[in-house]
Amino acid sequence: MTDEYGWAHCLTLPRVLQIKDDKVIQKPLPELKELRKEKHATSVSLDQETKKWSEIAFRTYELKLTIDAASYGKTGLKFRVGAAEEVLFYYDADENKLVLDRSKGGKLSTKEYGTTRKCDFDITKFDLRLFVDESSAEIFINDGQEVFSTRLFNEEMSNGIEFFSEGQANIAATTWRI
Repeated sequence: MTDEYGWAHCLTLPRVLQIKDDKVIQKPLPELKELRKEKHATSVSLDQETKKWSEIAFRTYELKLTIDAASYGKTGLKFRVGAAEEVLFYYDADENKLVLDRSKGGKLSTKEYGTTRKCDFDITKFDLRLFVDESSAEIFINDGQEVFSTRLFNEEMSNGIEFFSEGQANIAATTWRI
């Protein structure tokens, strides 16, 4: 891991920055679409359950989701799922927050700053683009309105994707191996 060698930053995706309503908007560079290879798509309706996307187990990919979340509880995505690992990204309708939880995401680069990131968000239907490579994940919500970046150090076989909701929700997903 990089911390063991005295540095602790991640090299993030190139992006386009814009100012909109006095807020910085971050979008992935459009040319990243040229990296797309094998494509898969699915849609799921959830009712207090978790569903595995069984044909997907890529290590590096782009995932595009439209989430129509439940009006209560948590609705979202588990990625880098393995026997004892998973990273969670979800909308918490009770707290009106987006949450990235990597507490079960494998070896931590540092415990100093915790394992969970949150931001205020009060829209139950939203889009996201997730880019995952060998040691990082970047999540762009609603065309760059919010962005989460993190490093991941999990087992090589932890590549599963699952959708979950504590209420009723709909999720449409497309992924490309990159």
